Amino acid sequence: MLDNPKREQLGEATPRLEQLDVLLAEVVAAIEEYGRSPSVERKRLAVKVKTLAEAFYYFASRAVDMLEGVYGTDSVKRGHGRKLIGVVMVRNRLIEHGEKRDGFMPINWEFDTPKLVVLKPFGGGKARTAFDRGLWANAQELHHQIGSLLSRTGKK
Repeated sequence: MLDNPKREQLGEATPRLEQLDVLLAEVVAAIEEYGRSPSVERKRLAVKVKTLAEAFYYFASRAVDMLEGVYGTDSVKRGHGRKLIGVVMVRNRLIEHGEKRDGFMPINWEFDTPKLVVLKPFGGGKARTAFDRGLWANAQELHHQIGSLLSRTGKK
């Protein structure tokens, strides 16, 4: 049993947030390298970008879970209009549980864009509508949510 569960959760959230900064910088660098590379190198770089982006979404989701354990349910996870924030939605609906929405949903990873990485489901229908605004927009939204949370709670 933990002595102070909230302190333990905050202790996990803090390095996760630091890791997100590293991952975001690495995604930017890998995409820039992809754009400059000959086609023979692009497959390796595409795998690298996908790996870094997935790690970003998993670590971001874990940080959100830990912060919500400290500050309360939906303190970070729900944004404007009470919708799930982008990092949670992409991780849940596209990366982790995409197969649960109308069967398997193949994903197109688009990453040669100013949005950094955008995950788009193949196919038609409402369930397959692309709702990922991109890794950059999702990272900014998470930063805003955490900033709002800390200002509401008087923490820095």
